[in-house]
Amino acid sequence: MSDITRTWNSMTPSKRGLAVAGLAVPLVLVTVIVVTVLGAATLGPGPAA
Repeated sequence: MSDITRTWNSMTPSKRGLAVAGLAVPLVLVTVIVVTVLGAATLGPGPAA
């Protein structure tokens, strides 16, 4: 954990922004996919199917 903290503290703000974006994008994609799948399963056959 200390290695991650040390790396983060040595990063410039722009690199921190890229790191946060790099982590946020996959999380958003996964969330959208899960919501879509759950919505399709709940509603049954629809436009998404």
